[in-house]
Amino acid sequence: MLENKTYKTYLERYALNDYQINSDVDEKTDAIVVIPSFYEKGLFESLNSLASNSTNYKVAVFIVINESVDEDENIRQFHKSQHDKLKDWCKSESQSNISFYPGNICRFNKKKAGVGIARKAGMDEAFRQLNKFDKLNAPIICYDADSTCKIDFLEKTISHFQSNKKCTGVSIAFEHPIDSNDPKYRGILQYESHLHYYVFALRYAGFPYAFHTVGSSMACRADIYATVGGMNTRKAGEDFYFLHRVIPTGDFGQVHDTRIYPSPRISERVPFGTGRAMKDFTNGKEIETYSPEIFFLLKPIFEILNSGQEFSQFHKRHLLEILNPTLGIYMEEKGIFSNLQRASEEANEPGTRFKKYYEAYNGLEVLKTVHYLTSELHEKVPIESASRFMFEKYFHISNPPTQLEDILFLWRKLMYEKEYVSPAKQHS
Repeated sequence: MLENKTYKTYLERYALNDYQINSDVDEKTDAIVVIPSFYEKGLFESLNSLASNSTNYKVAVFIVINESVDEDENIRQFHKSQHDKLKDWCKSESQSNISFYPGNICRFNKKKAGVGIARKAGMDEAFRQLNKFDKLNAPIICYDADSTCKIDFLEKTISHFQSNKKCTGVSIAFEHPIDSNDPKYRGILQYESHLHYYVFALRYAGFPYAFHTVGSSMACRADIYATVGGMNTRKAGEDFYFLHRVIPTGDFGQVHDTRIYPSPRISERVPFGTGRAMKDFTNGKEIETYSPEIFFLLKPIFEILNSGQEFSQFHKRHLLEILNPTLGIYMEEKGIFSNLQRASEEANEPGTRFKKYYEAYNGLEVLKTVHYLTSELHEKVPIESASRFMFEKYFHISNPPTQLEDILFLWRKLMYEKEYVSPAKQHS
C-alpha cells in the first residue's frame, strides 16, 4: 500500500465506509467502474451491456444499490429482491477480465440520500481497493444504471489512460438514444444539442476548461480522485462540481472513439439534468439555451487570463472600459476582479498565474456569470438559432442545417471528430 499523506488523510477523514465489497479486487485490476442504482428497473440491461464488452484489461464493476433510511417500503422491497438477484448474477456473469461486485445495499440519511453520496460511496471503495495494490494510476470510471455502451467502451477508455500517462481524467463520448416515435423525441434533440452548444460556446469565449460534465460518462485517475477531495454528496450536479475540480489538475482529455448511451427518461428525483429537462418538455416547456451574445461578451476576460500576464489595476480599468457595463459591474461587485488581482500577486510566472486565475474564476463562477447575464441582458433563445450562430461564427460553416435532428448530428460530429486542444496546454 502506498503510504502517501494525502491518500492516508483522505481515507481516514473523508472517505465513506457505507459501501464495501466482500472480497478484494484482483491486484492486477486496471480500472474500476462505479454504478449507483436507485429503483432502477433496467439495471440488468445496463450490466449486460458492460458484460458484453471485449477488453484485454482487468476490470472490476461496483454496483451501489442505494436508498434513504426511511425509504418507501415498496422501493425497499424492490431493492432487496433486486440485490438478491444481483448477487447471483454477479457470480454467474463475472468473467476472467470483468468482475462484478454487488457489495451491500447502502442506506443514507434522508437529507443526503441521492446520486452524489451513492457515487461517492462506490468511488471511495474503489479508491480504497486500488490503494491497497498501489494501483492509483488506474482510472475510476463513472457509469449509470440506466445507460448502455458500445462493446469497446472499457477497452477504449482504459487504453486512453494507459497510453496517456499524464492524463488525469476524461469525458467520454455520449449519445442519447433517439426515436422519432418517442413523445420526447424533440426534447431529446433539443437537450443534447444544448449540452454540446454550451461546451462549444465556452470554447468560443476562450474558457480553457470547457468539457462535458456528464456523470454517466466520465472517469478520473484514482490518485487524482483523492487529491481533489473525492466525489461530493450533492443530490444533483455532483458530476459538474467534481469534474471542475479534476479538469484543472493537468492533462484532462476526451475519449471520443467509443460511446455511452444515457437514458433520456423523465425523472423527478433531481432538480436539473436530463431527467428534469425531459419532464419539463413533456409539460410543454421547450428546451432553450443561453444566447450566443453572452459568450461574445466574455471573450475579453478570457483573452487576458489565458495569456498568463499580470492582472493589475490597469487591466481591471481596461476591462471596465471595454466590457458591457452590466458585466463589468457584476465582476466588480462579486469580487471577481479583486480575486484575479490577488491571484496575480501570488504568482510570478505565466503558467502559475494561469492556474491561479482559473481557481479564482472557475467553471462554477463562469456558469453563475452566464446565468446573471441571461437574467439581466440576454434571455434564453431557441437551440436551433443559437446552434446556427455557433456553426457560422466558430466553425465557419456556411448554410448550416435548420432541422433539429440534423443540428444534433452535426454537433456530435464536431464534438467527437477530433481531440480538443485547450488553451491550458500552452501553460502545462
